[in-house]
Amino acid sequence: MRKLICSKLFRQVVQWLLLAGVVLFILTGLGMTQLGVFEPVALGLLVRRVCVTIHNNLIIPFVILLLLHLLLPSIRKWLNHSQQPGSPGCPQQSCR
Repeated sequence: MRKLICSKLFRQVVQWLLLAGVVLFILTGLGMTQLGVFEPVALGLLVRRVCVTIHNNLIIPFVILLLLHLLLPSIRKWLNHSQQPGSPGCPQQSCR
C-alpha cells in the first residue's frame, strides 16, 4: 500500500513539474519575442536577457521530466512484473 502511495505521489510530482516547465517555456518564449507586450505584464521582472537564460537552461530538465512522464507506465509495469512471485528476478520470500 505504501509503495502505491509513493508511486502515485512521484507520478503527480512529475506531472506538475512538467506542467510548470511547459508554462515557463511559453512565458519565456513570449518574453523573448513579444517584448513590448510581455514585459509590462510581468512587471519588468522578465526582461529579454532573463527570459533567454531561463529558456535555454530549461531544456535539460524539461526533456528529463518528459521522458519520465512518458516512460513511467512502462517502468511501473516492469517493476510490478519483476516482483511477482515466481518471476526470475524475485526470490519467493521477499515478494510476500
